[in-house]
Amino acid sequence: MSDNQLLRELPAGTLNLAPDSTADGTRCLILPAKEEVAVAALAASPVQQRVPLPPTMTRPRVGSNDPWIGRTLREYQFEEFLGAGAMGRVYRARHRWLDMNVAIKLLKEDLYEDENCVARFRREAIASARLNHPNIVRACDGGLEGNTLFLVTEFVPGESLAKVLQDRDQLSIADVCAIICQAAAALQHAHEQGMVHRDIKPSNMMLSATGQVKLLDLGLARFSQGHATLTETGHVMGTLDFMAPEQAGDSRHVDIRADIYSLGCTLYCLLTGVPPFSGPAYDTPVSKMLAHSDSEPPAVSLRRKKTPAPVLACLQKMMEKDKNQRYSRPAEIVTALQPFAAGARLAELAGGQQVRETAYAPQQAPSQVISTIDWLADVIFDGAWVVLRTICCMVGLLERRQQPSPLTGAPGKTLYEISPKGLASVLVLAAVVAFLYCTGFRIYFY
Repeated sequence: MSDNQLLRELPAGTLNLAPDSTADGTRCLILPAKEEVAVAALAASPVQQRVPLPPTMTRPRVGSNDPWIGRTLREYQFEEFLGAGAMGRVYRARHRWLDMNVAIKLLKEDLYEDENCVARFRREAIASARLNHPNIVRACDGGLEGNTLFLVTEFVPGESLAKVLQDRDQLSIADVCAIICQAAAALQHAHEQGMVHRDIKPSNMMLSATGQVKLLDLGLARFSQGHATLTETGHVMGTLDFMAPEQAGDSRHVDIRADIYSLGCTLYCLLTGVPPFSGPAYDTPVSKMLAHSDSEPPAVSLRRKKTPAPVLACLQKMMEKDKNQRYSRPAEIVTALQPFAAGARLAELAGGQQVRETAYAPQQAPSQVISTIDWLADVIFDGAWVVLRTICCMVGLLERRQQPSPLTGAPGKTLYEISPKGLASVLVLAAVVAFLYCTGFRIYFY
């Protein structure tokens, strides 16, 4: 297809691009009335003829079946198609004068009339431009050129964590903790800027060739204040496999603790290879939402043995159903997991090498006797805890209550809390017994 023919078809809306192959399952946002001008400008804006590249700067057309390969947009020449999603197509391009690789995201042509998707595209640009952190993909340009909405970001050579999980059997504990620590550092910076990501998941994290984790896809980001906040009433925002319970009920008023829950689901996925609630029992959106609200995920030990107890404790705190019981700041996650990230080899992992599990792994398979002893110890400990908890409830020292589901209001997780009255009674009884003993009072049984 010639350049002149392509320019004629762009404003007419007849250009036939390759269809999307994937969808991220997320919902778009509602565009405010003041943003409708952008949609109207799409039909009214003429296509601007660009100055052709000098012969010395032209590059071979790789994959000539894609109409964008070899073309230019402002100062960017498209060189390689990287991937597609529900919202748009992503290319690797080169800035002609700076001789620098960038990534360019183009909004799908069939979405230009959908003001919700235009608003989400603009939201991603605003969020990317506002944040400046080594673990967040930076935006450097964007806008409306002719009939094309585009966003230019830094180019990160590497692959998504979803692809890393797909290609590797299992990640080491050190690598998993290092990945989560970098992602938590990015969320801490976003939190300090008043932003909530609302779509944390492995496919929205890139692992660069140097072993650096990059957070991307800020299309669902919400700022606590400013013009980037859009109306979202009645919409479920995010991806169900990694969505916090309160986010399913009210996406508009969630805070950083929703991102912490999603990051906990990501940690679970990196440890086990699957999301917390997967399989035939959770094959519908409603079943997944109810599971996040009411059910505990399968124990990590069912899929991965010998995970350090502090890592499991951190995971449990991140995935608490009650947001008030979770970490309040992502920086606390970094503090908890940083000691277990020692020895991480993310650069080797990004290079496609199968990194052997070394941290916290036994040197040899335990004997049957040792496995039986470990199993008996777990049974005895769990049984002793159940007996002690029951006795404390009987004497009134502990109170049992069931946490209501954020979605249905039905009783959910059972919690045990110290009873103030029971504790006071026990202390008074202990003080009386101590007083009587010190005064020489004795009871003899014959």
